[in-house]
Amino acid sequence: MKHPVSKLALIPLMIFVVAIISFLHASMIVKKEMQHSAEYSVKKIETHIKSIYDAIIALPYNSSCPLSVQKEYVNLTYENEEVRALGVMEAQSDSWSVCSIFGATNNDEHYWQGDKLADLFLGWSMHTDYFPETSFVIATQEEGRQSFAYVNPRRIVGSWIAPRLDFAEYEMRLSHHGEHRAFMARKNDKLTWFGGLLRRQAASQVYGFEMTLTTSYSTVILRACVYFLRGLLLATFIWFTIWMLSTPYALLKAKSIRDQL
Repeated sequence: MKHPVSKLALIPLMIFVVAIISFLHASMIVKKEMQHSAEYSVKKIETHIKSIYDAIIALPYNSSCPLSVQKEYVNLTYENEEVRALGVMEAQSDSWSVCSIFGATNNDEHYWQGDKLADLFLGWSMHTDYFPETSFVIATQEEGRQSFAYVNPRRIVGSWIAPRLDFAEYEMRLSHHGEHRAFMARKNDKLTWFGGLLRRQAASQVYGFEMTLTTSYSTVILRACVYFLRGLLLATFIWFTIWMLSTPYALLKAKSIRDQL
């Protein structure tokens, strides 16, 4: 009777070991997927920023902002689907003079905030006169004036980084005075019923922004359950195979002993 009991006692141990291995494996895979997606998102955003930068450095400029230049800005904005506005800003004695798709405007307040990296500025707009939400700003300075593009921030955490992980939240952080500030986030609508959080982050070495991915441990647990069932089936199959192979041997051995007696 001791032999069968000892075998049955191994079943809970086997289940426990499979559960631990499944959780560790799920945690490793989820973290790896998040890190890969964060790095992939950074590279995709860098590509889009470079494309827009190439467009704004070629913008025409006329200090009087004639209608022909405004129409040219409108046409270029239409051709570049990624931007929502293009223009050129020039500093006056006590204000900013802007020529854009909205015509000639003048303001004594700053139009945007952010940080300048080499000859490129990345930041966010300070005014929502023309759009219901703040815009992602890409600008470059040349000969005392700044050519700029306004980008819908939803593109950054939307089509710019597709395909995305459906279980993670994405947050882009822009540099401002040496610190990173959350600029745009894409929330995950899926239910997260376990409080702990996993985070993975990647930073752009070229433009200085960061992309942070977050998910709850419920993602790991759900993934671990799948791996656990697979592991349990595999362990059961291996155990059953060993038992089937060992049973004839045990019967033959018992028969041999009886014959000897």
